[in-house]
Amino acid sequence: MMVTYSKVSGGYKFEIMGKISSGYVAAGLSDDEHMGRDSVMACRILDGKADVLMAYNVDDNNEFLANAKYGIRDIKTLHINGELYCTFVRQPQTEIKNIMFDLDTDNFHLMLATGPAEERTLRYHDNRIVSSGTVSMDTFASVGVSSELFKTLHACFMIGAWICAASCGIIFARYYKTTWLRSRCCSIDQWFHFHRFFMTLTWSLTVAGFVLIVYYLKGWTRYDPKDNPHAIIGIISTGLCFIQPFMALCRCAPTHRNRYLFNWLHWFVGNCAQILGITAIFFGFPLINGPEWTTFILIIFIAFHCVVHLILSIGQCVSDSKAERTSNVYPMKEMNGSRTPLHPTEKRTDAPGGCFRKTMLLFYFLVNWVITAILIIIVVFGEKTLKEWGVLFWEK
Repeated sequence: MMVTYSKVSGGYKFEIMGKISSGYVAAGLSDDEHMGRDSVMACRILDGKADVLMAYNVDDNNEFLANAKYGIRDIKTLHINGELYCTFVRQPQTEIKNIMFDLDTDNFHLMLATGPAEERTLRYHDNRIVSSGTVSMDTFASVGVSSELFKTLHACFMIGAWICAASCGIIFARYYKTTWLRSRCCSIDQWFHFHRFFMTLTWSLTVAGFVLIVYYLKGWTRYDPKDNPHAIIGIISTGLCFIQPFMALCRCAPTHRNRYLFNWLHWFVGNCAQILGITAIFFGFPLINGPEWTTFILIIFIAFHCVVHLILSIGQCVSDSKAERTSNVYPMKEMNGSRTPLHPTEKRTDAPGGCFRKTMLLFYFLVNWVITAILIIIVVFGEKTLKEWGVLFWEK
């Protein structure tokens, strides 16, 4: 897709081009890099008919002007071999929704987008680029493209944190405290090393993702929480995640009589943070124009996660039952009748069912990492690119 502009007698000549068989290629004039309060000039092909229409962005929604030809003249269109071309002249001053767009004196961020179109509106774009700085329409200058790298990294980091790292860390803490007991490292059980690694990764990715999106948005989101509560839920989740390691640093000794308070608080805050984090991801995909079927992938992950927890919980009950039946063993005593065991050494053996737990862990890791990779690929490349690659075999 491409847009050109030049000053001519009585206005500004625009050319808009794009490789589309149906839908639109549109150029927009905005006072910032985000959708909302933008004047849009759309080159549309619908039912084989090409036309140029004036529209306006209200947040993420688009609507045609009552007079769709307002402020434009000398319209010419061409659609051939899957390529759409439109040219027209726009008058220098146009007042739209009580906002004056003066191309002679004002500077604008240039927007360019393609997407599906309907009779009365332009639907949400499939592809979009924005100039990194404002442009004076009557002068020639280099126009850079604004990067959405930070937004993409934010989404990837949060998926990696809450779908992958947090889920794996919780699994270790809940079901693997009696596994790998004979292979301690630095006098610390293996489960704790794994748990600490994954939760530190969760904390790091979450904080980094939060900083990136705040920098990208230059502050607070412009979306009304009533329409999409992603930001509110995400901030609460980030706050709970942030305080977790500091709570852990203040914990009392395992044998302290109040240790149960820390255990329950640590469990509650951690689980609330994960639940809210995954909920925020649900609401986040529509904000990056994620395909609707992404919701089903997230539902599949949640169902899989819950089923694995159920299976491991049942396995733990069976393991505890077997351990109780085998615990009625008396140590050998000295021949003189002493009650002191012959070899008073600590016996550290895994609880029954260790092989089952390890197999379930491997299975969980494989499925979890595959789902995480799929979601990140969707974020990075988008639905349109995946269709071009033929990955989405269920869609034409």
